[in-house]
Amino acid sequence: MTDKIIIRIASRGQYEIDANNESLLRELSEIDNQIVNLLMETEARMQAQLDQMAKLVDQQAEELNDSFVESDIVLPPADLSLSEAAKLFPDEGIIPW
Repeated sequence: MTDKIIIRIASRGQYEIDANNESLLRELSEIDNQIVNLLMETEARMQAQLDQMAKLVDQQAEELNDSFVESDIVLPPADLSLSEAAKLFPDEGIIPW
């Protein structure tokens, strides 16, 4: 095992730390885990909102059973990931009104 660890900060540069600097590595790991939890929480909130949109349509619109026509609005599935949502939702959202 090497006695140094190189850390790159994107768009800033590289840094070297002692591989035995467990305090810094533990603190970085804790923050990393917090970020993962925030993303999961945010994704769960977004998915709940998508599910709410679908429920509103289910409750207030008439389902077309046997016909296929061009859609004016396409709601994504409730299990959409954050990275997929970033591609689908432009600055103004998906509802043009």
